[in-house]
Amino acid sequence: MGPYGLRQIADVSFRRAHSLADRLARLQGWEPAFPERQFLNEFPFRVPKARSVVRKLARKGILGGLEVNRWFRELKDVLTFTCTEVNDPQALDELMAVLES
Repeated sequence: MGPYGLRQIADVSFRRAHSLADRLARLQGWEPAFPERQFLNEFPFRVPKARSVVRKLARKGILGGLEVNRWFRELKDVLTFTCTEVNDPQALDELMAVLES
C-alpha cells in the first residue's frame, strides 16, 4: 500500500465520516456527543432511543452504531459510527434512508 496508499485511505475515510456526521446531525434529535472534539473516521452521536435504532438497522442488514453505554454507563443513547474506504457513498445513502424512514 505504501505511504501514498495509506494517506489516500485515511483521506477517503475522513471525508466519508465527516459527510455522514453532517447528515446524521440533520436528523431530528440527533447530535454529536462531543461536538468540540475532532475525529478521523469514528465518531459518537447522541440519538433518541439508541437501542431501537440499532435494531432497526439490523433488520435491514446494516451493522450501524455501536452502543457506547455497554462500557460507559453515563453515555446512554450514544452510538459510535465508523466510516472507512469500504463504506461507499451508496452504502451511506442506504444507511440514511433507513434512519430517515
